[in-house]
Amino acid sequence: MKEMSSELTYTFDRIQWLEYRGSLKSKILYMDLNFWIKLVEGNTDKHVKIRKTISHLVKQNKLVCPVSPTLLLEIKKKGDLKIRKQYCQLMDQFSKGLSLRNFAIIFAEEFREVTEKRMLPREIAFSHFMEAFGVAMHLDFPEGWYKTDAKRATEIIFEHIEKTPISTIFSIEVSENDPTSILALRKGLAELCKSEKEWRDKNQASISEIEVAERSSLISAYMRFIAHSLLRMNRISLTKLNEMSDSDRTHILNACPSFWCSYKLRSALRSNRRNGIKENDLWDLQHVASSIPYVDSVACDNGTRHLCTEMLKVEQKYGTKVISKDTELLAWLENI
Repeated sequence: MKEMSSELTYTFDRIQWLEYRGSLKSKILYMDLNFWIKLVEGNTDKHVKIRKTISHLVKQNKLVCPVSPTLLLEIKKKGDLKIRKQYCQLMDQFSKGLSLRNFAIIFAEEFREVTEKRMLPREIAFSHFMEAFGVAMHLDFPEGWYKTDAKRATEIIFEHIEKTPISTIFSIEVSENDPTSILALRKGLAELCKSEKEWRDKNQASISEIEVAERSSLISAYMRFIAHSLLRMNRISLTKLNEMSDSDRTHILNACPSFWCSYKLRSALRSNRRNGIKENDLWDLQHVASSIPYVDSVACDNGTRHLCTEMLKVEQKYGTKVISKDTELLAWLENI
């Protein structure tokens, strides 16, 4: 006889999915939108060769090119639905559904692991692209469902989600009046850039002072995610954290790779752009901040590369190759 149950909840097993796909055993290349655009629209011999080389390596399971929430959102800036679909289709092929997770979620897990003095596994930063935008995909079944039926329904639904291509999701049009639309997000970023310029016109600050301000702002913005980490910690770790000095807590935050990269990159950008920052600068930083510590190579624009390599020395810190030129990317790929 089937067993009827009270309310049931099933959560997408992110770790199992990553292990089953085996993507994290490959070399991982994260590319900003400009590189994806060149792979789709570029018709020079060099672009064709890069595209073919990546395709060959991905088919051999030697390489994977994950997407990210910010990258997928930025695609919405492209008004042409046909060309947007072409970007997504190539992303489906080269990412195999793999995505960096939402920055705040990565940070929350880093904070817990660092506080409890555990190593930071690479899988902290990755999931299926559908889950990457939130905490977890889960299904709630009301009282009265048979457990075996609920489990089978969950398997079918999650299997369907896993097979859903990026192109299907990001071809959906959203009204510009929707507060969740890309237009609303871009307006917010534009306001942020405007506020930063107004502040800069009235103030002169050193990079260390900018870093203090950026770090404080980031802590405030993600306090609820820190709280989420605290709820999942054991009692011993919570007690130790409570007894720590401010200096020790600062050390813990700086040991969280995505946190360090985010506030350091934003600080470097602000100190390096005397005439103010632009919306695209913020998109570029969001792309690389959470990817640098967890991938083998990052392909980005030359300005972002300068911040990463010349100002912050991330290649030495994390062992990640930062690339801004097509020739460099091709050389890196040919060495895999």
